[in-house]
Amino acid sequence: MIDFTAYPVGTSGTLTGSVGSIDWTLTSSRGEVRAPEACTSPVPELACVNDGLGISGSEIVGNPANYIQIVFSRSVALVATWFLDLFVAQDGSSAEIAYITAGTPGGVPDVTVVADKVYPGGNGYRKAEGFRLIGTTFSFFVDPTGNDNIGRPDAALAAVKIAPVPLPAAGMLMLGALGGLAVLNRRRQRTA
Repeated sequence: MIDFTAYPVGTSGTLTGSVGSIDWTLTSSRGEVRAPEACTSPVPELACVNDGLGISGSEIVGNPANYIQIVFSRSVALVATWFLDLFVAQDGSSAEIAYITAGTPGGVPDVTVVADKVYPGGNGYRKAEGFRLIGTTFSFFVDPTGNDNIGRPDAALAAVKIAPVPLPAAGMLMLGALGGLAVLNRRRQRTA
């Protein structure tokens, strides 16, 4: 897991790191990401030093053109994501919705994460799991129509969890076939 809530409040810019031998870089559609606010209440599994990452402010503001993007040095499987500040309006009329897509936003998102906590209770913690997106680039953005009674659809990216991508079975078959051809070629050369 890469826990973005572990960064000190005030962190901003491009974030980089590694998980094992896989490097990653995190930026936003505006260049930098920010962790400007302290976490207000504990969150299961997270450090909760800050309240998650936003874009040029405390959160990802609802607009598909505003997104946070993480790029890995090789293909991985994104298997879970944590968001903070993702709320349902007090009157239940709307809910903030975060989206995850492999690559850059455009078209139908790959994963939809709907708020399940009513504003202003708690910190809007929402974990999304049970999916598997394969790739090197993943983007996180918020639906521009939901709100939390402030009229501002937004959320903060708190963490992501990745898993290694094994070599596909077809790749193993191809390597086996190439190895077999090499053995046959050697035998032919010996008999000639």
